[in-house]
Amino acid sequence: VQHHINPNDVEQDPDIVGNDMLRFNPLKPLLSHQHFQHIYLFVLLGFFGMSYIMESMKHNIQRFHLIQVSRLLRTNHYFEEATILFFVARWIVLPFVRAGFSAHTALNVLPLFIVGGYYLSFFFVISHNFDGVQIFEKEYGQKVDPSFLRRQVATAANVGGAKLAFLNGGLNYQIEHHLFPRMSHCHYPTIAPVVKAFCESRNVPYVHYDTIWENTMACVRHMKLLGDGGMPRGYKTATSPPP
Repeated sequence: VQHHINPNDVEQDPDIVGNDMLRFNPLKPLLSHQHFQHIYLFVLLGFFGMSYIMESMKHNIQRFHLIQVSRLLRTNHYFEEATILFFVARWIVLPFVRAGFSAHTALNVLPLFIVGGYYLSFFFVISHNFDGVQIFEKEYGQKVDPSFLRRQVATAANVGGAKLAFLNGGLNYQIEHHLFPRMSHCHYPTIAPVVKAFCESRNVPYVHYDTIWENTMACVRHMKLLGDGGMPRGYKTATSPPP
């Protein structure tokens, strides 16, 4: 909910927070080892599945990055907390209780977190962190009042086509996924050309990479720039000119 309402907002998007190892947010202090983050990023993604469960629970309990949302969604965190607890019980507690606390049990459980987490986090990262992606400050949004369309499109990128969408549930059509989150991903390849043409007619930047390699290299350049202490060229501050 929070990420989709404020994508790539340095103050309100929990997905851009980062940590001591990864600097996604240009407002975060630069640490010396982050000069190499564009190299080790794709190794650390293997830990995403394990850390995501704990971070999701932490966000729900502490209300981290809580923003104004509809009254209809304010009790949603109870359901999310319950499902997280169920997942932990089923895939962490139960295996160790039934099979014993051993390295063998861990080696049978970890692939679930590593493979699933890596696959999801890989597409999450490259779709919102690429060379030229727009990053916003709250003050900028209040000044220029960018539309929902512009905010969602300018902070995301697509990659590949219908075959990849079939394999990963349409996450490669990240723009359409953000614009129409309730629409079946089966329709994304059909509506993408229409969305692109509309965005181009309104001068809204619409980024589509033909291959995963091109998108990955654009992500590497972006992460290297942040790791070197540079300011992304798509960073929009309160003093930036309106689009």
